[in-house]
Amino acid sequence: MRRQILATTLVGTLVEAKLKKAPSCTALVMSGGGSNGAWESGALWGLVNYGRAEDYKYDVVSGVSIGSINASGLAVFGIGDELAAVDFIYSTWQNISSEDIFIEWPMGLVSSLYSESIYDTTPGFKTL
Repeated sequence: MRRQILATTLVGTLVEAKLKKAPSCTALVMSGGGSNGAWESGALWGLVNYGRAEDYKYDVVSGVSIGSINASGLAVFGIGDELAAVDFIYSTWQNISSEDIFIEWPMGLVSSLYSESIYDTTPGFKTL
């Protein structure tokens, strides 16, 4: 279902760009993989700060797993505001710590036997 919604959104955006006779429609798709989110933000920061600004005006921003979290951070900024968008996700990753995402259960591994995971991920929901 999620793939169908994503595909419909992407196709709709591409069709809209063609109807407006736009010369192109540019998409940024970000990958998943936990700590890769920090790497992605750094790579984007470098591209936007040292590249040509017009090359990084994305019509569509999408991602999987941690990439979708980065994409959501970029999506709240409008086209033409890429520098502020990338600075936002980059500074977020610079200022985040493990305790912002997970903490140990009060009784350590014993508590984890009665929960869904080894760590308490409640802080991650609050951070997100």
